[in-house]
Amino acid sequence: MFGNFIIRFHWLLLAGIVLMTAGSVWLLPRLQINQDFSHYFPEGDEELQFYRQMTAELGDEDDLLAVALRRKEGIFDSVFLAKVHQFTLACDTLPLVKQAHSLTMLDEPVRTPFGFISKPFLHFDQPDFFSSDSLFILQEPRLAGRLVSKDLTTLVVNLQIEQNLSARQAGQLITGLEKLLQTAAFEESHLLGRKYYEVCYNRLSNQELKKGILLGLAMIAVFLGLMYRSVPGVALPMLVFLISMVNFLGYFVLIHRPLDAMSNLFPTIILISSLSDVIHLFSNYEDKLTTEPNAGKAMAAALNEVGLATFMTAFATAIGFLTFAISPIPAIRQFGLDVAFGVMLTYLITHTLVPAILIKLKKGAVATRSQVNDWWEGFADWLFLVASTRRKLVARLSWALLAISLLGIWHINSNNMLVNALPKSHEMRKSADFFAKNLAGVRTFEIAIQPTGDRHLLSDLGVLRQIEKLHNHLDSMAIVRGIYSPVTYYKSLNKSWHGGNPSAYRLPDSDEMISKQSKQVEKYARSQFRLIINEEKTWGKLSGRMTDLGRQEVAAMNRGIEKWMEQNMDSSVVKFKITGASLMIDKIQEYSIRNLFNGLLLDALAIGLLIALFLKQWQMVFITLATNIYPLFMAGALMGLTGIELRYGTSVIFIIGLVIAVDDTTHFLSKYMLARLHKMPQQEAIHHTLRETGKPILITFGILFFSFLMLVFSSFRDSKAIGILVGFLLLVGLLADLFLVPLLLMGMKRKD
Repeated sequence: MFGNFIIRFHWLLLAGIVLMTAGSVWLLPRLQINQDFSHYFPEGDEELQFYRQMTAELGDEDDLLAVALRRKEGIFDSVFLAKVHQFTLACDTLPLVKQAHSLTMLDEPVRTPFGFISKPFLHFDQPDFFSSDSLFILQEPRLAGRLVSKDLTTLVVNLQIEQNLSARQAGQLITGLEKLLQTAAFEESHLLGRKYYEVCYNRLSNQELKKGILLGLAMIAVFLGLMYRSVPGVALPMLVFLISMVNFLGYFVLIHRPLDAMSNLFPTIILISSLSDVIHLFSNYEDKLTTEPNAGKAMAAALNEVGLATFMTAFATAIGFLTFAISPIPAIRQFGLDVAFGVMLTYLITHTLVPAILIKLKKGAVATRSQVNDWWEGFADWLFLVASTRRKLVARLSWALLAISLLGIWHINSNNMLVNALPKSHEMRKSADFFAKNLAGVRTFEIAIQPTGDRHLLSDLGVLRQIEKLHNHLDSMAIVRGIYSPVTYYKSLNKSWHGGNPSAYRLPDSDEMISKQSKQVEKYARSQFRLIINEEKTWGKLSGRMTDLGRQEVAAMNRGIEKWMEQNMDSSVVKFKITGASLMIDKIQEYSIRNLFNGLLLDALAIGLLIALFLKQWQMVFITLATNIYPLFMAGALMGLTGIELRYGTSVIFIIGLVIAVDDTTHFLSKYMLARLHKMPQQEAIHHTLRETGKPILITFGILFFSFLMLVFSSFRDSKAIGILVGFLLLVGLLADLFLVPLLLMGMKRKD
């Protein structure tokens, strides 16, 4: 029925595809890419809700951009300092920048007998003060790591930008900033900030998407050219991939949703979905033409026979990706929904476009080369011989490899350093490494502070004494650097009150003195500390930066700090909670790894139910799951032995690998069951299936294997890892289909 319908209405279906593709091409210029990291934060998480509550009160440090400007000989050069000052002023005039400041613009209020005056931290235009300024800067705890490096070779320009910038606005801002840096021509400059990373990821994603499509087409052309002897055999799969990809991207424009970093996987997944079905359809159609000279009837028969298997694999793949919907991370959840739609869209395009074109071509237009056929028949006979006579050897080798894989899995690294997600050769990574080495670091460390009780405020001396204990403790650990807290603020007020005397950089002696100083000095110094204490004095924050130790090591450090706070802090006066953007990113990694196992379980359950529904034998469910879970262990072992991190970006390969690997197994078992329905004896049915289905499985594997390996050329480290791991997973999956599946089928009870 399915095949007859497609052939009967092929012109109408073909016209529909042409119109749909034309519409998508018209929409493509409006396609947008937006790498908004907030979409990767887990929804419904209590710690995320608390973090958002804190940022609503105090502002978000992610709305800051830092520009490090280095002079190897040192910052104390009048030309360099003048250039830094002019650059800071220019940044301040950029659209979407609220305020820009650097050490050349900062001063502190100092009380004198004649009132308050402003004393600059750095007399950038008076070289006679450079010597005294350098001593002052080295002794000033508020500056090191934040505004100047300890070796006095780097100054930092901090930009406070508008909140909630769109991708277009952020791109305009970063482009304007880059132009200013190019004009200024500093010896060395580096950028740090969430919006900077988002813009860079957007640019790279755009490049990666184009590169992925082009490499995909090139890979198809080369491999199909080796397998087939005609232009249609090469051009038609490429056309299906291209049309599927264009329509899939048009769907994003139609629903007004931009692409993100995970979109780099779309070309490869669409390539997998389209090619597998096309190759199996080619093979089955050519087989039918040997007994049925009428192209339309042969194609209808091929669709009726292979259509169920291809639908089952497409549906199983879509269901597998739909299990991503359980993720609390919006980006992963949306990725699963998008891919499920893309897979089914590709299925429809393949099974309408390919038949409509093939029946108009001459017989043999998509036949494989005779050399390939001859080689495969001999190889299939050898595979059957191995499965028949070397069953124990294959079984023992499989168990041995499984045992070895468990050792590799034990060594999987999930420490998840933030910088490991950055492209190693990109300026983003170089800048992150520079800030980690020369300044306070790239990883934020934040502790929210709330006074307890109705009458307590952060300006109370008792509350400040508690905060000071924690501040000093963290200083003594020497891990968190560049620490600011409400204590920093009130010590600064006290220093200003006492004429800028360095020895007065301490907390005032009484609540009365705090109140007096605040009333007179606060208006001069408030703007510098707005991110660490709110106006009502009900919310505060201890903020610092640190070297990226990795998720697990930071978690262990945080547990130690929490234990210390529990033992040494008076919770009746003030309460503390570790939070921050970096901690939220750690939550993403944690959720991804935790949900990996839930996703695999749901995938296996969904695939098992579909196999049971379509093939109606529990043994087939067992064979499908066993032979496709086996490669996952091998991929896990490779991950552990090569040091590839199990993280948000790489955890998806196990689910992707499972739903991809099931495709060929399903085709194999469907062909076997069909042979058995035609009363073919078990041994003969296995041999027949190896000869008929093994060839398209091998061709599909070759294309997919090299297509995934093309991700090795990606700028994203996670994409490279996915290419290596899924390529390896496909290789093991092929061996499992060709060796383990026949072995397990022979172990089934015969009903000849």
